[in-house]
Amino acid sequence: NLSTAVSLPILGIGTAATKMAMDAIESENLFEVSMGGLAGEARGWSEEMSKALGLNAYNVRSNVATYNAMLTSMGLASDESLGMSEGLTKLAYDMASFYNLSPDEAFNKLRAGISGEAEPLKALGILVNDNTIKTYAYTHGIAKQGEELTEAQKVQARYGVILDSTKNAQGDLARTMDSPTNKIRAMKEQAELIGIQFGQILIPILEGLIGVVKPLMDSFQGLSKEQQEMIVKVALVAAAVGPVILVIGKVVSIVGAAVSAFSAVSGAISAAGGVIAII
Repeated sequence: NLSTAVSLPILGIGTAATKMAMDAIESENLFEVSMGGLAGEARGWSEEMSKALGLNAYNVRSNVATYNAMLTSMGLASDESLGMSEGLTKLAYDMASFYNLSPDEAFNKLRAGISGEAEPLKALGILVNDNTIKTYAYTHGIAKQGEELTEAQKVQARYGVILDSTKNAQGDLARTMDSPTNKIRAMKEQAELIGIQFGQILIPILEGLIGVVKPLMDSFQGLSKEQQEMIVKVALVAAAVGPVILVIGKVVSIVGAAVSAFSAVSGAISAAGGVIAII
């Protein structure tokens, strides 16, 4: 019971935190490569936005980097792509708050819409199809009337249509930060951030253990089935003994303190009895 209640949960937390930290490292690599020379500027923006809205800065940078990689591949210049990526990232959090979506769901809907898929945003009443983007492009000077739109011009027009169609949602997270739903969202974001930080501490420790554990694993594979089963049983006992020793140690400390207290009280009673006898 102690192994189930103590050892396994601690192991699970450590494993989850380590995975979160490793995922964060991968997303940071994506961010640095995707943003290139604009990484410093984008990082500063992500930190400010995360602090203001109670967000996980790693998630914010991952979203910016994903949008940016997609937009630059569609022909947008780096400066324009950065502005759109930051705008879409912020809009995703606002839409999640306004439409009561998860941030990931809002992010994916916007990613689909900006790339030309109409259905995900259409479910929210946001129409981004060929007719709307052509009309927007011609009326806002992105392309001349009747011209065939380039891929970059289509992206610019889609972005404009999306912004026009989501005016009510823009800024909703900041306006409603005190709502119960957004408080829970912020708490979850901060919990993820703490998990990443905890995992970052564990990763160097695990890397050191790999060099020790791998030879043992190689040796384990060379043992007979009976020997492997015996080692597994001993390991399970060891996992249980750790919490047991911890609890026993606490009990001994408590009992020791209680005995000391009882001895002091007994001494005081004896002394009081002697005084009474003299009187």
